[in-house]
Amino acid sequence: MKPYIITFVIIGVLALIGTIFAGIQVNKSMQKLEEASQEEEKELLNSNHFKSHKTNFKVLTLIYVFTFLIAIIFILFLFFR
Repeated sequence: MKPYIITFVIIGVLALIGTIFAGIQVNKSMQKLEEASQEEEKELLNSNHFKSHKTNFKVLTLIYVFTFLIAIIFILFLFFR
Protein backbone atom coordinates (compact mmCIF):
# COMPACT_ATOMS: atom_id res chain seq x y z
CA MET A 1 0.00 0.00 0.00
CA LYS A 2 2.89 2.37 0.67
CA PRO A 3 4.10 2.32 -2.97
CA TYR A 4 0.64 3.44 -4.11
CA ILE A 5 0.64 6.38 -1.75
CA ILE A 6 4.17 7.38 -2.74
CA THR A 7 3.27 7.13 -6.44
CA PHE A 8 0.14 9.21 -5.95
CA VAL A 9 2.04 11.91 -4.03
CA ILE A 10 4.76 12.06 -6.70
CA ILE A 11 2.19 12.43 -9.48
CA GLY A 12 0.39 15.14 -7.51
CA VAL A 13 3.63 17.06 -7.00
CA LEU A 14 4.47 16.75 -10.71
CA ALA A 15 1.01 18.06 -11.60
CA LEU A 16 1.52 21.00 -9.26
CA ILE A 17 4.94 21.77 -10.74
CA GLY A 18 3.50 21.60 -14.28
CA THR A 19 0.72 23.98 -13.30
CA ILE A 20 3.11 26.47 -11.74
CA PHE A 21 5.41 26.32 -14.78
CA ALA A 22 2.53 26.93 -17.20
CA GLY A 23 1.23 29.77 -15.05
CA ILE A 24 4.62 31.47 -15.01
CA GLN A 25 4.82 31.27 -18.81
CA VAL A 26 1.34 32.76 -19.23
CA ASN A 27 2.09 35.56 -16.75
CA LYS A 28 5.30 36.47 -18.58
CA SER A 29 3.46 36.58 -21.90
CA MET A 30 0.64 38.69 -20.49
CA GLN A 31 3.11 41.10 -18.89
CA LYS A 32 4.95 41.44 -22.20
CA LEU A 33 1.65 42.14 -23.94
CA GLU A 34 0.60 44.75 -21.37
CA GLU A 35 3.92 46.60 -21.66
CA ALA A 36 3.86 46.66 -25.47
CA SER A 37 2.64 49.57 -27.57
CA GLN A 38 -0.37 49.06 -29.85
CA GLU A 39 1.83 48.23 -32.86
CA GLU A 40 3.93 45.78 -30.87
CA GLU A 41 0.75 44.32 -29.37
CA LYS A 42 -0.70 43.62 -32.83
CA GLU A 43 2.60 42.13 -33.93
CA LEU A 44 2.75 39.86 -30.87
CA LEU A 45 -0.84 38.74 -31.33
CA ASN A 46 -0.27 37.96 -35.03
CA SER A 47 2.96 36.07 -34.38
CA ASN A 48 3.23 32.55 -33.01
CA HIS A 49 4.05 33.97 -29.59
CA PHE A 50 0.78 32.90 -27.96
CA LYS A 51 0.45 29.47 -29.57
CA SER A 52 2.42 27.95 -26.68
CA HIS A 53 -0.56 28.68 -24.40
CA LYS A 54 -2.64 26.17 -26.35
CA THR A 55 0.11 23.63 -25.83
CA ASN A 56 0.23 24.45 -22.12
CA PHE A 57 -3.53 23.92 -21.87
CA LYS A 58 -3.26 20.52 -23.57
CA VAL A 59 -0.42 19.46 -21.29
CA LEU A 60 -2.26 20.63 -18.17
CA THR A 61 -5.39 18.79 -19.29
CA LEU A 62 -3.42 15.58 -19.73
CA ILE A 63 -1.69 16.02 -16.38
CA TYR A 64 -4.96 16.47 -14.51
CA VAL A 65 -6.84 13.73 -16.35
CA PHE A 66 -4.01 11.34 -15.51
CA THR A 67 -3.92 12.52 -11.89
CA PHE A 68 -7.68 12.15 -11.42
CA LEU A 69 -7.69 8.70 -13.03
CA ILE A 70 -4.96 7.52 -10.69
CA ALA A 71 -6.81 9.02 -7.72
CA ILE A 72 -10.01 7.20 -8.69
CA ILE A 73 -8.15 3.92 -9.19
CA PHE A 74 -6.41 4.38 -5.84
CA ILE A 75 -9.67 5.10 -4.02
CA LEU A 76 -11.40 2.14 -5.67
CA PHE A 77 -8.45 -0.06 -4.75
CA LEU A 78 -8.69 0.98 -1.11
CA PHE A 79 -12.47 0.67 -1.06
CA PHE A 80 -12.72 -2.79 -2.64
CA ARG A 81 -9.62 -4.24 -1.06
